[in-house]
Amino acid sequence: MKYILYARKSTESEDRQAKSIGSQIDEMNQIAQRENLNIVEVLQESKSAKAPGRPVFEAMLKKIEKGQADGIVCWKMDRLARNPVDAGTIQWLLQNEHIKHIKTYERDYYPDDNVVMACIEFGMANQYIRDLSKNVRRGNRAKLEQGGWPGMAPFGYLNDSKAGTIIIDKDRARYVKQMFSLYALGTHSFEDIADILYENGLRTKGGGKVGKSVLHRVFDNTFYYGLMERGGTFYKGNHIPIISKQLFDSAHNARANKNDSRKRKRFFAYRGFLNCASCGCVLTPDKQKGHTYYFCTDGKKKCDQHKKYLKNEEVEKIIAKTLEDVHFDDEVIEISYLAAKEQLESRLGRSEDIQQTLAKQLELNRTRQTKLLDSYLDGVFTKEAYETKLKELQKSQADTESQLEKITLKSRKEFSTFEPTKKIFLCGNKAKKDFLTATDEKKRHHLEILLSNLTIQDKDLAQIRFKMPYQLLADTPKNADIATMSGRRDSNPV
Repeated sequence: MKYILYARKSTESEDRQAKSIGSQIDEMNQIAQRENLNIVEVLQESKSAKAPGRPVFEAMLKKIEKGQADGIVCWKMDRLARNPVDAGTIQWLLQNEHIKHIKTYERDYYPDDNVVMACIEFGMANQYIRDLSKNVRRGNRAKLEQGGWPGMAPFGYLNDSKAGTIIIDKDRARYVKQMFSLYALGTHSFEDIADILYENGLRTKGGGKVGKSVLHRVFDNTFYYGLMERGGTFYKGNHIPIISKQLFDSAHNARANKNDSRKRKRFFAYRGFLNCASCGCVLTPDKQKGHTYYFCTDGKKKCDQHKKYLKNEEVEKIIAKTLEDVHFDDEVIEISYLAAKEQLESRLGRSEDIQQTLAKQLELNRTRQTKLLDSYLDGVFTKEAYETKLKELQKSQADTESQLEKITLKSRKEFSTFEPTKKIFLCGNKAKKDFLTATDEKKRHHLEILLSNLTIQDKDLAQIRFKMPYQLLADTPKNADIATMSGRRDSNPV
């Protein structure tokens, strides 16, 4: 008789107690040699048997049906099947003597012997899977109710296997926040955001650009503001949110506005930016006799402003004038930048000296710990004296490492804040010019980046609020420098 040795071990949890494929093959080869079984082929598979559809298993059955083999050698019957479809196929082939013998580590199965035992073992294997599935679902539900996440951490998080919790991935979490912030502006598509994130250093494992499908999964996942969803049910998570619910909602509102804007036949550059100072309603645009007007809808039926129509050209003049609030002289910006840069480089130089000193202290501390251990092993110190001195050195090491980390982070933060601040000054400096020379579409794009709210009273500006960080720029005195602005940005993160 000719035998096929079949070894299987799934990467899934139900096979965690099974021997590895290599050990199955080794032990069954030894049994085959001892019992003089002629193994013509060894097949191995790393796929679960809880459902039909294993390609190697099905290929083995075809070989048997064609007469290329008469028997099977395997570790246990549950290696062949854990589902009733595959189990039934094996039993049918055994009953019809296509399979003349199945040899396992424990016993032999023939067409006219141990048939009941084969049925029992296949039934037990299938029941194990069914019970396991129920237990897993029950365990997952219990963990969710306790605020834990029973699965792989989403992008921006990591699985802490020791603690069994989800922690923030410091390297990637910032990209999640940046994605939502960019989309909330209403000016970027997923393609734009993918390009921006790539330019800022986000890469796939292969070094490529993260695809839109990944961004869509991130965008639709409430996990990022602390709410876990599983099977249509939401649970409050114990993990630290990367973004606020407000930012999540802002991004989704921006998508809804984009979808709504596609339905509109007429384009109005300032739609949605203007509010009535008297009642708070949004000014609605309309086109009459070739001219665009903005007016209060008087939605609350108590406003005296709804009959005062504001021409598109008048709106443009009001907005252009407000943009002067974020204008600074070019020469002042450059002089301030160079002076602040010199100060920053001096501070960073001193910081680098301190970092080197602390690094030397750490190295000296590690050397002392090594010498202390050698002395203890040589019998110079008692165990109590060794442990006391070791604790002192370890505490000193922890304090030095903490100090070094704080100084390093502070240096990085100062540098990362400094250059973007200059760009903000320059951007604000040309905001009015860019706005006046732009097309209506570009005008709207500029306002989506700059403006948060603009209210009108008696056809004139009542109040304006810029988006961050441009509001900081508007609030900054004209004689302030870049170093001052950088400090204000640190205390007002965007």
